[in-house]
Amino acid sequence: MNYLLKSIRKLKEDALSKLMYDFLKWLLIIIVLFSASIFVPKETTIDTFLSAILHISTYKAILIIISVVFITTAVISTFYKIRLKKIQGDFQTDELTGLKNHKALTPYLTEKISATKRGNQILSIVLIDVDDFAALNEKVGYNTADEILGKAGRLLGNDKRATDETFRYFQRGDEFLIVLNETSMENAMKAAERKRSLIEKTAFEINGEVYNITVCCGVAECKIETDNYETITDRAHDALKSAKKVKGKNSVKNIV
Repeated sequence: MNYLLKSIRKLKEDALSKLMYDFLKWLLIIIVLFSASIFVPKETTIDTFLSAILHISTYKAILIIISVVFITTAVISTFYKIRLKKIQGDFQTDELTGLKNHKALTPYLTEKISATKRGNQILSIVLIDVDDFAALNEKVGYNTADEILGKAGRLLGNDKRATDETFRYFQRGDEFLIVLNETSMENAMKAAERKRSLIEKTAFEINGEVYNITVCCGVAECKIETDNYETITDRAHDALKSAKKVKGKNSVKNIV
């Protein structure tokens, strides 16, 4: 059923794209013809107009053709760039939370690590995992658990500085990863603790029922000399595992 709905939606989007293309094409033609008509004297007849066209210089004809082609290409190119940007944005956005997904995370974090090394700056990441999410799935059902996860993700996405970026780590997982630019380990620990406390204190209401969850956080700071995407995320995973071992979980740990 989902496949059928996606196919219908894609068909509608493709039809809309073609419709917009045809609309822009004919709109451009009308604008060009209207603009040209402004410069044509009112007393001009079809015969005199055709005669004028036949006597137009080759240079002017080429110039007009190039202008029309350039304007048409620019308009269509702009339209498709906007369309492509939207498709790319959809491709890199997690539907449940509205956050950027793992496809967006890998190139983003890789580039931020490289920039950190080039500028001799600081960078930290926080890996967040919902405590006992599998048990929550069994207790309240997958749909309700997903809604809770979606709200938690949006909450984390809104709790950030302009320089931070929040991602859903995997499509079907209950982990989130936050990239904290220009942030030391000390300040990243404070940020992680704030986010842990925020989740703990938030009552998530779903269909009239209120649910509370907790999370664990693993924090790692980028090592300029040796780190890459794999090594820094591995340390964040190790820190998260350490936090999960705390009695009652709901804690923050770091790996230096």
